[in-house]
Amino acid sequence: MKKIFLLFLLTLMLVGCSFSKKETPINDEISNTTWVSNGDGSEMIFGETKFNWYQEKGVHNDNYYSGTFEYYRGSKAVEFITTELSQYGVTREELNELFARNKEYSEDNFVVFNLVYDKLVMNSEETSLEKSLIPWYGFILKDGTYLDVANMNNGSYYVFVKQKKDS
Repeated sequence: MKKIFLLFLLTLMLVGCSFSKKETPINDEISNTTWVSNGDGSEMIFGETKFNWYQEKGVHNDNYYSGTFEYYRGSKAVEFITTELSQYGVTREELNELFARNKEYSEDNFVVFNLVYDKLVMNSEETSLEKSLIPWYGFILKDGTYLDVANMNNGSYYVFVKQKKDS
């Protein structure tokens, strides 16, 4: 009887694992890094699971967003964007066409950021947020030092360059 119960318990555990489809973020690649936008000079700082996006590099007391993030790369990013972010309508077929159109773009360097904003400070005042979920998708290029991403809510395009630790 004890063996049957253990076998039943093991079966339940295995079945439960096989039904779990949500991808696990791989924040380690991005955690504790700083990025500066080529376009507007804004600065994005990622912690372990939190981020701060400052309007101006080095000015950290005003004009910023903050929140939490999840980061996916490669097949995990494809799975996440097509399942968990399916409301945005991005399909595997569209992604495969995107990968095929440009030799720099591939599934391997495809990334998705799931940014959840919880604070916006503008002109020294905390302001309410219209939308808190702001996913980005794009590519991490040049040996992981260049982010080429787009905001999935409004189509804004960003290019960020990774800063060295002492920058």
